[in-house]
Amino acid sequence: MATIGPQLRKAREAKGVTISEAAHKTKILPQILEDLEKDDFKRMAAPMYTRGFIKIYSEYLGLDPEAMLAEWAGEEPAETRETPEQPSAGRRWRLPPWIRNLPANIRFGRFAKKKLTPRLRLTLIIASAAAVLVLLLLLILSSCGASRGIPAETALPAERGSNLIAPPPEVYLEGPDTVRTDIRTREGGEAPE
Repeated sequence: MATIGPQLRKAREAKGVTISEAAHKTKILPQILEDLEKDDFKRMAAPMYTRGFIKIYSEYLGLDPEAMLAEWAGEEPAETRETPEQPSAGRRWRLPPWIRNLPANIRFGRFAKKKLTPRLRLTLIIASAAAVLVLLLLLILSSCGASRGIPAETALPAERGSNLIAPPPEVYLEGPDTVRTDIRTREGGEAPE
């Protein structure tokens, strides 16, 4: 019975792609794909990830992912196979360990093990003082009413005539069917102002 590694390698070679091309398309690291093709599952983080990698890679290669997973599950040694935890009859759920151990971690100073360097301590003091000063300044400005005042009306600039645009020509109605325009120009081609 052939293991899944050589089957994956043969399918990849039949498809005519390299490991790096397959890694790019599947978004799986090339090293992991090589491990899958060598049947080396020891370096995988957890069986759950291995299942996901096998499923994605076999789908990409056009193989049946369920058959590949079933074959892999039969090959996997019992000590590396993931066994789901059975809830106890008395207690159906438990808090995560980091929450359960939080009081002990705080009490015994696990979070306080890192000491502040003098430079970091000085930086924190200066930053705290600056934050307090900014808050005080905002409090003073808001209590003085500077932000509540209505701005005084501002005078609009006086309209000035523009010398760049000539006034439109005067239009005269002489009769029901005729319109006469009077356009006068100065010497040099400028329109009168």
